[in-house]
Amino acid sequence: MIVAGEASGDIHGANLAKELFKLKPDLKIFGLGGERMRGAGVETIYDIKDTSVVGITELLPQLNSIWRVYRGLSDVIKKETPDLLVLIDFPDFNLMLAKVAKRAGVPIVYYISPQVWAWRAGRVNKIARLVKKILVILPFEEKIYKKAGVECEFVGHPLLDEVIPQLTKNDAVKRFCLKTNRPVFGLLPGSRRNEINFLLEPILGAAVLIKNIAPDAQFVLPVAPGLDFARIKECAEKTGLPISVIKGGSVDAMNISDMIIVASGTTTLQAAILGVPMVIIYKISLLSYLIGKLLVKVKDIGLVNIAAGKRIVPELLQKDVNPERIFSAFWNIYGNPKRYKKTKEELKKVRIKLGKSGASRKAAVSILKAL
Repeated sequence: MIVAGEASGDIHGANLAKELFKLKPDLKIFGLGGERMRGAGVETIYDIKDTSVVGITELLPQLNSIWRVYRGLSDVIKKETPDLLVLIDFPDFNLMLAKVAKRAGVPIVYYISPQVWAWRAGRVNKIARLVKKILVILPFEEKIYKKAGVECEFVGHPLLDEVIPQLTKNDAVKRFCLKTNRPVFGLLPGSRRNEINFLLEPILGAAVLIKNIAPDAQFVLPVAPGLDFARIKECAEKTGLPISVIKGGSVDAMNISDMIIVASGTTTLQAAILGVPMVIIYKISLLSYLIGKLLVKVKDIGLVNIAAGKRIVPELLQKDVNPERIFSAFWNIYGNPKRYKKTKEELKKVRIKLGKSGASRKAAVSILKAL
């Protein structure tokens, strides 16, 4: 049984499932996931659209559906008693489910661990009591878990296998109805509905300001599966800008972009792997943010900056997420050739830090050993 509760986990879960099936074709894999996991042959008895959300107050409207999924999966664990439960990220939900599995005698492997180095470090001991093994994707995480007595393995970052453009740059430019030999900027407001609600408008506003100073600029805006494509396209069209709004294709969109504006999350590491400079933005409800400030102990929220060990690209939070501030941060890099070049050099270093490719394969081998 594999449980992945949001879009990035669905991607990682799909690639893991593919590798597991290659190594052991007679496996039955089921659980919580999305389109990617279904495409990889996983029977998704619940869908991530019922569980994916960012922020504490944003969680409240979805509590009923999340609770329904939790109760349903708990029942399945008790009745089906899978031979192994693989949890992917999504810590609060998955740690609750881990307790159910532990009581039912189902061994647990945690793949892509909770970010205990960022907040609620006490969870390390809780995880140690519950899981058989933990597979981490950032090199410094291994030491943290081993110190707590957890069997732990660094497998490398799965994004290194996943961030592979499907189109050549020339083909992507044509497919997205863009013009060659003109700058392309990516607009990536996130994969969740509440991210779109908070971030789409200021991103589009910043694009207007960029177009004012760079008249030949053109934009590409990939829309994640499960979002309201028609609504997002309508908002983009209202700006009057040359924005190519596309379904999916975020990796190809970033690959042809000279620079991007991006919601904080896994996509920032995808951009780092592709070597694309960026401005990271993050906004949730004020109450969620204030609660988060009390809990989170890292100075940077962007995964690319965390992986680098220092701030190499700008981050704008909450009230700073407005068109003027986004434009200023953007142009301070793109409009400064020395800084632009330096940023690209720092992104290369992050790519090296993430380890070697083959994380999904290594994770699959480790999981089958546990099985």
